[in-house]
Amino acid sequence: MRIGVLGGSFDPVHTGHTAMAVKTAQVFGLSRIIFLPAGISPFKPAGPAAAPEQRVEMLRLAIACTVWPDGVRAVISDADILREGKSYTFESLQIIRSTLPREDELFFIIGADSLLELSAWHKADELTSRFNIISIARPGFSVPDIIPGFTRKISERLKAGIVPDFNCDVSSSMIRDKIAKGLPLDGLVARPVAEYIQCHGLYRRPHE
Repeated sequence: MRIGVLGGSFDPVHTGHTAMAVKTAQVFGLSRIIFLPAGISPFKPAGPAAAPEQRVEMLRLAIACTVWPDGVRAVISDADILREGKSYTFESLQIIRSTLPREDELFFIIGADSLLELSAWHKADELTSRFNIISIARPGFSVPDIIPGFTRKISERLKAGIVPDFNCDVSSSMIRDKIAKGLPLDGLVARPVAEYIQCHGLYRRPHE
């Protein structure tokens, strides 16, 4: 089985996340997508705005209303949010790998913008040597232009794992800003996610 892992804060999950997962599954013939919500990111020490259980529930709602390709199953891993301390991708991937049959192939999905920081990640060399990397083109970031800045080993791992022609300029920070300003979220998050955010009063200004 070919399995993709898509990590992130998902604060909140948006249509770009699910579209990225669907596109990657189609291009690489993945049978399962594992969403990996972050606990405490070493790059975002302040942590997500929504609680872990809220982010997981929003993911569950988004997954449930997404049209997945035939044979593709999407699930959520709590490997990051249950672990104390900072969340390191390499360690989380090791945990997930240990639960899978040896013959399964594991792919880590990462946006092209995050490639600029990859070399500074915890155990980056081991991550790129032990796990397959799939990179998604993002607006303003061209994967081929970024690759030469990395070692040959990382470049070779990425050359077989690029998802082209993906252009979705949506971010969680953009959505949080719209909510704080009282703007509509049409097309940015799934309807059940928007309803959950409204029901629980997430991402509003403190005085609201």
